[in-house]
Amino acid sequence: MSIEKKYYTFIKDQRGFAMTSTTMFIFIVISIFAIYLTRFALTSQKSSAYLIQDIRARNLVQTGLDIGLVKTDEGNYGQLLQGISGSLNHGNYLVTINESSDELNNSLYAHHSMLVGQATIGEVQKKARLILSAYPNAFNLAAFGKNVNGSSSFSMSSSSIDGDVYFNGNTGSVSVNQGHYVYNENGVSGVQSLDSDLDFPNLDLSYFDILLDNAPNVESNSTTNSSTTITYDFEDGNQGWTEHVVSWRETWGRRTTNGRGNSFGTGHALGTINNGRVYGAEHSYVMSPVFDATGGGTISFNYWANNEGGNWDREYLEISYNGGSSWATLINYTDGRWSNSWSKKSTSVNISSVKGNSNTRIRFRFNTVDGCCGNNLSFFVDNVTVPSSAPEFVDHGDLDGLTINLGVNQSIGEGPTIQNGVMTFTNKITFTNCTILGPGKIINKESIHFINSTLGGNVEIVTEDSLIIKGSSSILGSGVFGMSQSVVAYSEDYFGMDDGEFNGIVFSNSPKTEIKNSAQFNGALVSLSSNVDIINNSQVNGSVISNYGINLTNSTITKGDLTPVFTNNFGIKPQVLPGSYKEF
Repeated sequence: MSIEKKYYTFIKDQRGFAMTSTTMFIFIVISIFAIYLTRFALTSQKSSAYLIQDIRARNLVQTGLDIGLVKTDEGNYGQLLQGISGSLNHGNYLVTINESSDELNNSLYAHHSMLVGQATIGEVQKKARLILSAYPNAFNLAAFGKNVNGSSSFSMSSSSIDGDVYFNGNTGSVSVNQGHYVYNENGVSGVQSLDSDLDFPNLDLSYFDILLDNAPNVESNSTTNSSTTITYDFEDGNQGWTEHVVSWRETWGRRTTNGRGNSFGTGHALGTINNGRVYGAEHSYVMSPVFDATGGGTISFNYWANNEGGNWDREYLEISYNGGSSWATLINYTDGRWSNSWSKKSTSVNISSVKGNSNTRIRFRFNTVDGCCGNNLSFFVDNVTVPSSAPEFVDHGDLDGLTINLGVNQSIGEGPTIQNGVMTFTNKITFTNCTILGPGKIINKESIHFINSTLGGNVEIVTEDSLIIKGSSSILGSGVFGMSQSVVAYSEDYFGMDDGEFNGIVFSNSPKTEIKNSAQFNGALVSLSSNVDIINNSQVNGSVISNYGINLTNSTITKGDLTPVFTNNFGIKPQVLPGSYKEF
């Protein structure tokens, strides 16, 4: 074989090998690509399944939060504190409450809670939260004014507000500390509020109405016949007695001796030494000041009477029930006790319990009938005692210096009674320098006053009249971090603080609401009054909710903690804090 042929044969063989190698290379490449394609398909399938589980887990979290909201709305908030778990859609959920901090461990207001939902489906876990407020949205501001009549104002003078404010009207005079805003409905002189849920809360106050309907009806406070008397001894003058002429003349005066110069032996007496013969005919009298003989009583006195025989000299004791306009006889001149005597006599006579009143007078009248004859001289009276016997007003609702436990059934003197934790009375109750221990209720159709008194937490105060807190030592409640510390108050005529401290919730369904003179209010103040006055160095730490306006003068409002009342009878409904949904 020639060299050319061998070379050709070699080249031919090598070309076949090269084609075989190329084919194998292409096969290998395709095989590798197929493997990666298979893996990509498997990964894509797995990612799609994960995405579906992720969506399902997110939905399950939101379902859990919805369950938590329903439980809260139904008043079963306590169940959430223990946690609520369940299974749904091949997954598990858990709903819990954190009352102290959020997911970043930031502290919450006392009336806020973080509702946390967790869900697990397969390998996917999801968590989300909402912030719940125990109060409607308006309470999440430092101050809210509805201006329901369109003519109220939010006025502010020499004061400060630390927190957001809403007022449905002109807010030109209102300013807040840096980082906060003043909102109003249309944005005039403030920031326009876009929160359609920001409104005066629609409160159901029927709970308080029912308590008052079951309270005792108002009665006049008890009275008692006083044993007090007034004695006129004429030692220091006439003591208000006056001398008067009926006809002819009068010769009454304070003397120490009778008409014959004999001493009375008891100091001064009031009388006359004339029997007609000495100074001529006389008809006169001496009249007492007005005294209160309501309910009757006794008149007693000493006297000396020396008359001309045959009733030519006449003495009378007379009484008037209309201040002296008309008179009735108690002792007539024919009464034997006016018989002659140079010695002192004593006697008494009763005032009718039917006729006696607060405009009563008596008088001693003397008539010589003529101006002649007779040799007996003088008519004197002394130590005249009259009743001050109007029923004395006894305020059985005036409680002073007592420690009162609302948990003990008792009657407090002749005043309020406590039964099953409820104190009631039929008239005004005033606590002065008292200590009241809860839990319990104080319910009264008349006013309730606290003067330098302290009241423990977990107490409700309900009045159809005025609720007044007065004095720097008056402290109602110890804090707002729970019902055990707080006081809930409701009034229908007036709510007023004059100094002192209040911790809790006030519903002032009254014409006037007033916090003044260095008063310290901590918590939620809800007012349906035409205006709320916070004046004279007073402080509010919490929230003020007014259906009308607010007047803030030389005082402060600071957004602060409110008593957490997620479950209550007071018409307050919890609400989700707007914009608080977050997955984490």
